[in-house]
Amino acid sequence: MYFQCDNGRCIFDVPGVISWLCDGFDDCGDGSDEANCGNVVTRPPCQPGLWQCDNGGCIPEERRCDGLYDCHDFSDENNCPTN
Repeated sequence: MYFQCDNGRCIFDVPGVISWLCDGFDDCGDGSDEANCGNVVTRPPCQPGLWQCDNGGCIPEERRCDGLYDCHDFSDENNCPTN
């Protein structure tokens, strides 16, 4: 459920639900979560009830277009219907 960074920090790692490991962002602050990932960042599809961010992360569907950025790449607030 967690990945321990080289600096001791822990980040989420639940593939298909939420994972900050190998997502293209230095979530650890020391780069250890992006080390040994290869050149291509790949993510499995999200589980039912979750929405997939453009960067491959997963967030609960109800957080899509809620006015708050939940995806690291802010894609959850793109192309939202206007009221």
